Amino acid sequence: MNKIIIANWRKRSEGLGGQESYFSDLSNILNARIISYIDAEKVMNKNLFSDPFRVVYIGYVIDKYLENYEKLFKPDLIIKNSAVGGFTKLKTPQITIFQDPYYSISQKLIENGRFSNQSEHYFACIELQRRTAKQGKTVAVSNFMKKDMELCGIKCDKIIEEGVDIEKFKPLNKEELKKAHNIPLDKKVGIAVTKFNSIKGWDMLAKLINKFSDIYWIVVLTSEIGSKPKLKNVSIAEKVDPTLMPQFYNLADFYISTSSVESFGLSSAEALACNLPVVVFKTGIFWDWFDKRLGIRVEDWTIEAFEKAVEKIRDSDLKEFSPRQTLIKRGLTKEIMEKNWKNYVNEILNKKD
Repeated sequence: MNKIIIANWRKRSEGLGGQESYFSDLSNILNARIISYIDAEKVMNKNLFSDPFRVVYIGYVIDKYLENYEKLFKPDLIIKNSAVGGFTKLKTPQITIFQDPYYSISQKLIENGRFSNQSEHYFACIELQRRTAKQGKTVAVSNFMKKDMELCGIKCDKIIEEGVDIEKFKPLNKEELKKAHNIPLDKKVGIAVTKFNSIKGWDMLAKLINKFSDIYWIVVLTSEIGSKPKLKNVSIAEKVDPTLMPQFYNLADFYISTSSVESFGLSSAEALACNLPVVVFKTGIFWDWFDKRLGIRVEDWTIEAFEKAVEKIRDSDLKEFSPRQTLIKRGLTKEIMEKNWKNYVNEILNKKD
């Protein structure tokens, strides 16, 4: 059996988010050991401060850990998050996965006059991506992510799209779930899975919730903000256990993402698998692919464009949409993702031999 190591900032048990979920799923697909900064730091003991989460130093510590690991255990392959490391010349073949469009995020924020306290983090990550891209093969999770790499001057060797576990994310009995969770049965219910920041279009979502008081809104946050909603037509859930997400999606009638930049859009794809029509911006997997049976793609990242889309969804009986069937036909399933990753890893390992 091949020995494969996956390196990411955090494991799923250490934090909730798209990265953590993606690399956790990939480790299961490839039967690979996943290591995080915390794992590396316990061994290397390099950090002397109480606040270790500085992306450049984290990458350095993980790289030094991998350097020692390959000397002792001779792994066959190392797979890394694109912003992890780039400082050490490892001997083991590497695949770097580009799953964060930092360049596009920074560009969008600047173009729209929006600024984030994460800006320095984004630009540091862009430099790290340029470094790690030189160390082995590079994989993007969508054509949009490939374009983002090109903006950084990085060549993409392979595109392997993400996939949804359609056995886990599937339609459930909405009426029973709504009754059990005191969700109105006489209103359309919209759900958003988001973060409290500018690039996710939080201000747009807040305006939509205020404007469409005849819609009941469920907002799922991957982090904890400790605030309660003032409006009666919205509920907020923080740090939701990922295993509960199929139930959350099935509480709703449609899904909305006001995010201006996504590498893929996994939450949107999960909602589609639960047969929810979506309202999404033209980014991620929806940048160069969309089907009207999925829902509505918003072409302009403006509040007016989103308002029109929400109005259409609100006034529809939703029978014109067949999101789950369309997603499966497109091949955005975990089964296809697993097949593509195993084939590519075998190709890399066979070339090594």
